[in-house]
Amino acid sequence: MTTRWTTGYSQAELDDAQDRFGLVFPLDLVALSKDRRAAGGHDWSDDVAIRRMLDWPFDGLLFDVEHNALW
Repeated sequence: MTTRWTTGYSQAELDDAQDRFGLVFPLDLVALSKDRRAAGGHDWSDDVAIRRMLDWPFDGLLFDVEHNALW
């Protein structure tokens, strides 16, 4: 399986994403994201999809605590 790439983000787009979501991207991720991004991957301008992905680990943990005797 090969990954298809498309144009990267501008520094302003990456700064905006970090501000909106309260994140700090590591420098190597910034460099890669400015160079290219995976076609069909998550888009940092899609607030709903990104917030869903950021909430997913906590939601999964909460589900396991409530339903699977994790605690």
